[in-house]
Parts: sequence; structure tokens; C-alpha cells
Amino acid sequence: MSLPAPTPLVFCSHPVEGDLPFLTWSELTLEIDSQPEHAENLLSLAGFLVRQALIDQNPERIKHPRDVEPLLYGLKAHVQLYSGGSLDLGDDQPDLELSEHQVVPGMAIGNLLLVANEPGCVGIEELHQRLKPVDAMANALARLQESGMEPPMQLTCALLPGMTITLTPAFADSQTLIYPSRLDTYQEQLKLEELAGLPQQRCEIILGDQQLDETQQAYGIAYDILSVMLRLLHQRALENDQPDLSARQQEWERIRLVIGSGLNYSAQFMLNPETYLPAFGNAVRGLKLAGTQSILLPDHLDLPALEQIWETLAPEEMRREWQRVQSSKDASDRSLMINLEVSCKLEVLAIGADQQLQVLESYCDSEFMVEGAEAVAAEPTLLPSTSAHTQPTQAEPVHKLQPLENASVSAAASKRPTTRGFAILAIVACLIIAAIMIRG
Repeated sequence: MSLPAPTPLVFCSHPVEGDLPFLTWSELTLEIDSQPEHAENLLSLAGFLVRQALIDQNPERIKHPRDVEPLLYGLKAHVQLYSGGSLDLGDDQPDLELSEHQVVPGMAIGNLLLVANEPGCVGIEELHQRLKPVDAMANALARLQESGMEPPMQLTCALLPGMTITLTPAFADSQTLIYPSRLDTYQEQLKLEELAGLPQQRCEIILGDQQLDETQQAYGIAYDILSVMLRLLHQRALENDQPDLSARQQEWERIRLVIGSGLNYSAQFMLNPETYLPAFGNAVRGLKLAGTQSILLPDHLDLPALEQIWETLAPEEMRREWQRVQSSKDASDRSLMINLEVSCKLEVLAIGADQQLQVLESYCDSEFMVEGAEAVAAEPTLLPSTSAHTQPTQAEPVHKLQPLENASVSAAASKRPTTRGFAILAIVACLIIAAIMIRG
């Protein structure tokens, strides 16, 4: 009979003094990424891992490496290793005098780090040939060589496999020990820290009227906003000496971030102050989200995500205006930036008397990010980057237009930016000519 798998464990939670042997025995089997392995060095490595697992399971009984050997008699052990990424670890003061950069194969599981050049360690080099990522050591060496670091240094490229060990003692039930990859453990810890200790399963993100998931472009940006708001809310609770959401999990059912709880849109002329020509050469879209202004240019790292948010939330009249200026040859239209300002709301949901979710608490992004928004507004420019063909040194707004009123804006009103643009350009030209004449 096989017992159910326990919760994930931490490998090498009870190290002992002295070196454990890298040795196999007849009742030991090994799989790597679900493929059986019979290489002697790999089986010897698996034998070492089983010995350490037995020490972790029997810390009171095993004090020295010799104490673990009696537990191997009649024991059947099956080790499974799964690819789990890699980690590069540098040593600023290597023991050896190096004439060039070196990368040494290693492996890290739980609290254990094994390096192939340590005495007695076998199987680690072979493991690098079996586990993914492929060419982890070659890639680590290339990065080290490209870094230009001097003097030469030694780098350990440690694989981060996940592992399960099934132990079947003689005349006893099987026991399966689960050890997640350090990469998986780190990512789970990071998620908990990012969401202020709240489980991700109880958080959801709504963009417009649809729920975002990890497959959608905008999810990453939305997740960051959710994380920031939850951390700031956690900090507020600490400052006020109140229990935070993680301490009150029995009071609520879900946390919901609503992106687009409020919308504001406007048009703005962006001119290069040196040439008074359109700053970007063409009309652009701007998105202000959680106090941060972004401009949807081709070189923006998050362009697909920003485009999804803009296109999901932009009102119909704003879309029509954007389509118009894209095809316009008018000089002022080419200098226009159409801005969409998006508000976010964090809702704490609880099950009401009618068994339906209702809002228990609600927080707006402006409550947390006023200072950040004011700092951005105080900047001399809101433009983090420009297209390569324009290269203005600074772009500044020449005139701020009023937000479009509503979906019933007339065609004449939508043409207003063009008329004002001509007037502004004419005034600027006259001022420049006047200044030249006065200096002359």
C-alpha cells in the first residue's frame, strides 16, 4: 500500500558532519525527466541524494554518515529528477589561480549545493548532459566572457532540478518524498511577497468586462499594479497597527482589481522645442495607468500589453479620432497625442446574506499613488523615449486640449484640435521671426 504524498519538503534540512558517500546499491533506480537512467555515476549521485533524504527523515537517529548505512539494507529507492532551470553562482576569490574564466557544473536542491570539482562528487557533469536547460554551462561561460570581468573568475552553473524519492523499506509501506525545484520555490515565495502574503488563487484581475489570465498580454502589467496596491495596503495596515488582509482572510472571499473603473481622455500637442515640429513625426497614443504615463511607440517593451489596455477601454469617439489622425496629412494632426487615463480600483469581496459576492472594502489607485503621480506631473517631459527618426532632445506639450465630452461629440468638435493646431503653429512661427528681427 502506498501512502499519499506529503506536502513539499526542504532537502538537506538536517546536514551531518562528515561526507556522505556517492554510492549506489542493487535496489536503487533512477529516472531523469521520466527516462530511466543506468549510468553508474548518475546512480551514485542518486545514492547520495537518498542518503541525505534518510537523514532528513531521521534526524534523531542519524548523527554521522556511518549511521545511515544500516537503513539501506532491504530498502528499495526510486529517485526521479525533473528539469527546473539553472542558477549561476560566482566566486570573487576562487581558490585556484585562473588564467581564464571557468564554469564548473553544479546542482542545487533545497539547502544543498553540490559542485562537480568537490572531492567525491560524481554524476553532476553527466546530469548537466541530461537535464534542461540545454547548454546551461556554455551559455553561462559566454555571459561571463562577455562581461569583461577581470581578473578571471570561476562560476558555478548549478542546475535546479525538482525531485521525488520513493522509499520502500522491507515489510513496510512506501513513502514518497517531494522536493520542488528551488526555482519553483523561489517563484512561489516571490508571488506571496508580491501579493502581500495573499494566495494568488483568491485574486482576480478585470480589464473592462473581461477577466485577465496569464495568457493575455496585459496580465503582467495588471499583476504588477495589483501587487503594488496590496503591498501599499499592507503597509498602511502596519502603520495604523491594524490587521492586514492576510490576517483577515476568513472575512473575505476574493480580491478583485478592476482596471478601467474610471476613464478620462484628452488630446495634447507634442512638439520638439528645438524645431517646433511634431515630436514623434506622427500622431501617437498615450496611456496613463496607475500614475505612470506611457507612450505607445514601437520600441516600448510593453507595447502589446499597453495596446490591449488602450483598445479594450478606449471609448468609441476616441477610437474614431485616432483613426482620423492616423490617416491625416495635417501638420498639427501629426503632432497630436491622444491620451487615455485609466483608473484602477481594488475591491475586497465577501459573500453576502444572499450568497452572492458583495464589495466589503474598496480602494482607488489614486489613494496610494498621489505622490507618484505628482512627481510624474512635475517632470519637464512625460516622454521616456522617442522614435529613432525624430530624435528630439526634449518634447513638451504646447497646448492642452479639453477632454472629449461624450459619444455624441460632433464631427465639427472633433476637428477642433486641427484648427487650434494651425493657430498655435502660426503664433510660434511669428514669435520666432519677431525674435530674429529684434536680434538683427
